[in-house]
Amino acid sequence: MTKPPKIDKLKKKGNVDGLIEVLTYSAPNNPRQSFMIHGDAAAALGEVGDTRAIDPILKAQREITDLVKMLLPGGRLQGIGIPEEDRQAFSHELEEMQEAVRKIRARVDDKFAKTIAVLDDAYLVRSDPELTRRVSEALDSIAASSPDGIEFLVRMLYKDMSLDEGRLVTPNLGDGQWNWWLQKREIVLALARSGAGGVAPVLEPLRDAKSPDSQFYEIMRPAVQEALLEIS
Repeated sequence: MTKPPKIDKLKKKGNVDGLIEVLTYSAPNNPRQSFMIHGDAAAALGEVGDTRAIDPILKAQREITDLVKMLLPGGRLQGIGIPEEDRQAFSHELEEMQEAVRKIRARVDDKFAKTIAVLDDAYLVRSDPELTRRVSEALDSIAASSPDGIEFLVRMLYKDMSLDEGRLVTPNLGDGQWNWWLQKREIVLALARSGAGGVAPVLEPLRDAKSPDSQFYEIMRPAVQEALLEIS
């Protein structure tokens, strides 16, 4: 892409692929213009609201942040710095990217709020085949609404849970911990049933993770292993 992109035209057409391509546009010898254009493209993607844009936006955000850090005083190229106008343009890009991802995810959250409530309200500790069936059907209906559904389920899987150098960081819910892991397990199994591409890389870190919570090994890891076998 050599000419400045016509972002409004791409937005009106709902051309998500075209807008994603604009995120990598480089104005010749004009980083300020590039930053502004990237920000405008991200804003347009946020308005269109397609979840396919999330990963490219986050990737572009990481790349440009790394670039600016490299140029800032104290970075690897200490002392070079960036003109104030370029800093403002970069801030515009970064803020628009963050807001675009927030908007897209908020739309998806609203879309599935009622359906995911079936899982949120489910007490799975007691064996109840009918409740388990309703939960599975709810999650499967979300997964079937791809790509929105898969992106949503992956976020719900990792909600309140993160990995720190291979160790799981999870909340301490006391008596509710067992049910929390059972709910997470249902999401893992739904992702496996979906047959969607890209699920395995999401689950593999959980297969290899370590946790101080014994319930992880009793509930979650077997489910992840089962899911990965089903996917393969």
